[in-house]
Amino acid sequence: MISLYLKIRNKYGPKKAVPRVAPEQCCIMANNAKISAEGCIENLSSNPEAIDIGKNSFIKGKLLVYRHGGKIVIGDNCYLGHRSDIWSMDSVIIGDRVLISHDCQIHDGTAHSLDPEKRAAHYKAILETGHPQTWADLPGVRSAPVIIEDDVWISVTVQGSGRLIANFSPAEPLTGA
Repeated sequence: MISLYLKIRNKYGPKKAVPRVAPEQCCIMANNAKISAEGCIENLSSNPEAIDIGKNSFIKGKLLVYRHGGKIVIGDNCYLGHRSDIWSMDSVIIGDRVLISHDCQIHDGTAHSLDPEKRAAHYKAILETGHPQTWADLPGVRSAPVIIEDDVWISVTVQGSGRLIANFSPAEPLTGA
């Protein structure tokens, strides 16, 4: 596996680092919202309104909005755990008082085509020019909104587009969402 990585890296070059900026330059943060030292915001769209974090919310994971689109809205009094990621190509809307445990992955899109040739071309383009800027540059990629309603606790991975999560409790486990 590593040799394949090295072949690709040698052919297409090293990945460009994403510059780090202060959270207020890349998102909207309400009163007392915090990003921990291990938390990360990657707003590839460069539009601060694409990521909106509600009051008293605490982010220990990663929020990512793609260059070609996406929106993340996190309600008030929410928690995103360590090593948890929310990636948006369309929209991820999280209600108030939502707790998302560590190691959770919430994505509203496929990110890559299921077709191997399109996927390889997409990967090559990312290495050469960065993430696509328009949907036209993403053949075969699909995305739809994810909505997580108020008072939800998630301790599992949620992956897939077009999801509505409501009235979730440990007594009613949600798996393979």
